Amino acid sequence: MKTTFYLLNESTTNFNEALNPDNLELYEPLERTNDNIPFEVSAFLQRNKSNAPEWLPFVRNFFDIGDDLLNTSNSLVILLRVGGRIFAVVKGHGRALIAKERIERGFGLKVVLNGIDPKSVRTVDTKSLDTKAKQRIELISKDSPLYEFDFDLDSDVLRVVSGVPLDQDFASRFSGSDSVTLNKNINFLEIADVCEVLLEYFLDDAYQENFSFVDNILSISDPLLVNILNQKLTEAIAARDPGVIFAYPDLDFYETAERYLLEYGQNRGRLAEVSTDTVYAFLAQLPGPDNLSDIRIRGVDQEGNTMSGYYSIDEFCVFECVIDAHRYVFSFGQWFEVSNDYRQRIDTALRNINEIPTGLLPVLQAGQKEPGYNLMVASVDGRFHTLDRNTFHVRGHSRVEVCDLITQDAFFICVKKYNGSSTLSHLFAQALVSAELLIDDETYRHFILQECNNFENLPFNRDSIPDRSKITFVYAIAVEASGPLVERLPFFSQVTLLQYHKKISRMGFRVAVCRIPVQS
Repeated sequence: MKTTFYLLNESTTNFNEALNPDNLELYEPLERTNDNIPFEVSAFLQRNKSNAPEWLPFVRNFFDIGDDLLNTSNSLVILLRVGGRIFAVVKGHGRALIAKERIERGFGLKVVLNGIDPKSVRTVDTKSLDTKAKQRIELISKDSPLYEFDFDLDSDVLRVVSGVPLDQDFASRFSGSDSVTLNKNINFLEIADVCEVLLEYFLDDAYQENFSFVDNILSISDPLLVNILNQKLTEAIAARDPGVIFAYPDLDFYETAERYLLEYGQNRGRLAEVSTDTVYAFLAQLPGPDNLSDIRIRGVDQEGNTMSGYYSIDEFCVFECVIDAHRYVFSFGQWFEVSNDYRQRIDTALRNINEIPTGLLPVLQAGQKEPGYNLMVASVDGRFHTLDRNTFHVRGHSRVEVCDLITQDAFFICVKKYNGSSTLSHLFAQALVSAELLIDDETYRHFILQECNNFENLPFNRDSIPDRSKITFVYAIAVEASGPLVERLPFFSQVTLLQYHKKISRMGFRVAVCRIPVQS
């Protein structure tokens, strides 16, 4: 029998605080019929909730089903106090009765990581915090160690994990996220004992021996903390803090949008590009706003036709701050806590990336698009040849770009104007795909040699694996700010850069970054 347990946070001191008042009227409190329960407990029942099956409209107009077809469900919530903390035991859909702001976040995940056999993981649910957040659920038919899953310790957040407990007398299997679900036959009078064991697991730090990476990046869902952080962000924007970056999320229409419309009430702003400077100029004309999400943005084409639905401007916002020695990052429209140790490891690794001094590439002019910039570079400097938009068809796959610019001394330069994390995601991936094809595909090498037929010293030919030590993949990024390029990138872009740098370097290629100056 599966049973789900929640732990309420330490600020929850009584049962009433644990309940969601919006749903309380749907549940009836149950009267006790036994006075010998040895722990403080209350129970709530949602009885005979009836709904028409969601598939009913699919057949109703074609078959005589009648009007009395209903699905009926019942839900139970038990609240009890164990070890000075309040637990909720849930059956059915009882989660809706628990006040979400009172839930101890990550409780179940920590319980399972402390109690699981590290070689007997069965399921992981992860979220990748690279420049394009991706959620992935993996199930392996045989209990396995975590390294057999497609999981990156440096950049993936572990959301849910399930597997075999070390103590199989406690449960045959359990899984955890914010809650923990046990496969265990439990007598009602045993639930306090089970909660006591779960609390011991939660307070333990044994997980750090095998799963210490889970503390690197933590998603924040506590509404009270989120409100504090949102206020910090609002204050930074009001002060025109240059540490706030406005940049594009993952937009399908980015390449084709002529301009962007910002709207706040009756106020309108037209932007050629969304950047910190252009957004701040728009905000300077407004009396507010108190809530950043009240500002909306949409893309339009050359004729002014809308190319997208509305986005909230905070979906374009990237910000980092420190409160009471805790480091927080706002990205992808949500808040994360980054451990200081992890931040320091990232900073150390970034210093090992070679940065080509400014001067390799000319200034990107105001309003200049990347294709025009690449053509300009190749036309005025014979060291460069542009392959931008000149794609290679990979057998069984779509077309790929080799790079944007290539030099006689085998610099494969991938160019991008920094407009947000999602644009850098494509940039980082472009170099990795090109590196893999250089090694594996002779037709790819032949394609490059044909396109660059005036380059005589490229360190490969069609039939030979290239001399990788003589090839450098360069991430050339145009940013308005001066100083080292890697320091100008948002945190999650830095993490992703390190991932791709490691993958390409392991193949034997050299990797470098280069800042393209931008006309102010």
